[in-house]
Amino acid sequence: MKNDEFINQYIALVKSIAGKYNKSGVPFGDLVQEGLLGLLHAKKNYNSKQNTLFSTYAYPWIHKRIREYAKKESTRGFAELDENILENTPEQASPGTDETGINLPDSLNQIEKTILKHLFEDRMPLDKIALLLGLKRERVRQIKQKALRKMKINNNLTQSLYPLKTGTV
Repeated sequence: MKNDEFINQYIALVKSIAGKYNKSGVPFGDLVQEGLLGLLHAKKNYNSKQNTLFSTYAYPWIHKRIREYAKKESTRGFAELDENILENTPEQASPGTDETGINLPDSLNQIEKTILKHLFEDRMPLDKIALLLGLKRERVRQIKQKALRKMKINNNLTQSLYPLKTGTV
């Protein structure tokens, strides 16, 4: 069976598995392509003498390939920020505060602080921040969400460790 016919026969399985990773921030087409590579790997290693359907055999190979790709791509955004992007980040005047006075926790990395500064102080839209930093708009949105989650976690932790005492002045 030729690869084109083979792929057409099992593309629905690949798309079904790729659909489970739609919220990973990785384009669906890329996930499908990785799934197809997993499918071809399964085809190469499949032994028809086994008492298993091919789709049952291929599922873990496809899933593994898509899962690893989605994980790699979702962490790649931070790992591949090069110097020209970081040149646009503000220098810190003191720990936790940039030169404009925005108080940001130390748990945020430089790119997260830059995005939040542009978003909340400069009132820049995500697409302009993305253009400035050389990233895609969706990636800037993801970094913003992650930074806000970090800040919420830090705030909740601080409140649980140091609860406000009412009635004392």
